[in-house]
Amino acid sequence: MEKYLDTYEPAVLLDRNGIEKTAEEKKDKVDKKVLDVIKTLRPDKDKHLYVHKVIMGDGERWGSNANGDVFPEDDLYADSKKHGYKTFLDAGIFTSHKNRDKSKSLGRLIFSVVNPIMKRIELIEELSREKCKEHDRDFGVYDSLLDGASLLSSMGARVPYDICSICGNRAPTRASYCEHLLHKMNQILPDGRLVCAINPKPVFFDDSYVKNPAFRPAFTLNIIKIDADIPNLLSKTAEESTKKGKPIKVSMKTSYNGLPISIEVRSGDYRHGYARGGKWKKKMFCHYGFIPNTEGHDNEEVDVYLKPEANKSANVYIIKQMKTVEGQKEFDEEKVMIGFDSKHHAKSVYLQHMGEKYFGGIEGMTLDEFKNHIKREKTSEMVKRIPAISSPLLSKIKFQ
Repeated sequence: MEKYLDTYEPAVLLDRNGIEKTAEEKKDKVDKKVLDVIKTLRPDKDKHLYVHKVIMGDGERWGSNANGDVFPEDDLYADSKKHGYKTFLDAGIFTSHKNRDKSKSLGRLIFSVVNPIMKRIELIEELSREKCKEHDRDFGVYDSLLDGASLLSSMGARVPYDICSICGNRAPTRASYCEHLLHKMNQILPDGRLVCAINPKPVFFDDSYVKNPAFRPAFTLNIIKIDADIPNLLSKTAEESTKKGKPIKVSMKTSYNGLPISIEVRSGDYRHGYARGGKWKKKMFCHYGFIPNTEGHDNEEVDVYLKPEANKSANVYIIKQMKTVEGQKEFDEEKVMIGFDSKHHAKSVYLQHMGEKYFGGIEGMTLDEFKNHIKREKTSEMVKRIPAISSPLLSKIKFQ
């Protein structure tokens, strides 16, 4: 008997009064076994990417799915190549369970693991861009994942028979279902017992992207598209670093073409601080941090805005950040923009975070030129050479 963990009944969201709660999982809690595999990956988004996802959980913790199926933990988590979670490694990757031809798989499954805390099965897929382009005409899975979408998934499995949770009837086909499974699936009887189909010894052959999974928490956890995504995931807890000789928490340590960068706030998170007007909070649309062992105009390490999917061949752009003192604009500090596609791109991202009143000019240089400068002098000496925004030179620059 074949089983699928999707459903064609759309989820309905209801507005209710009272306490609001969410069940979003913190993505930084990744199992160590998964992290050990992630360390070995070599992503290349033009050829393939890697997806870390939840596919299903056991019946003892998660209960029955929307189809009334329950998968016992002893069989699901068995250390066996004949049934259970390890058989996912022989499964294909499809959309909407179009699984009859395994040669049309969108890639391959490279890891299947039991998360011992969450009591669920997690997978790592290697998706082929070429295979997705050829066989995926429903979802646009590859491009959606590149854009950061969290997609839903469903499994397909073969089981020898279903066991009714009420009467114990063993049904090798749906034609031999008892009255409970035929007419009362997923209902709770007056005595409190749940009517469900117990699925022993499942053998998995299908990992599909679907719109309405029967196991609702089956979704994408992490997408590994480029090398820079790997240190991001490996830095699961904040590390101690130093800035201006003082301890500081950094969420990630990475590099850009050999230039070390410590990330304080990741893209999508919030920067916090205090000013005369009180406490402030800003959402970051790129990574924000500093270059260790450098010194800027404020006598601290030089601050950096880093594009998450950094253009490895891009120039470095230095922005002269201004402040207002007694009604007069003065040079405050430099901000270095790394991985952006053009001067216009770097400027627009800076303005998105800080606004026009802080912008005093911008200059680009190659990464090698930048590295040579920071070896010889404070970046503030470079910034002095950036013309003011009102100067004739900069006013003639056309941002593209």
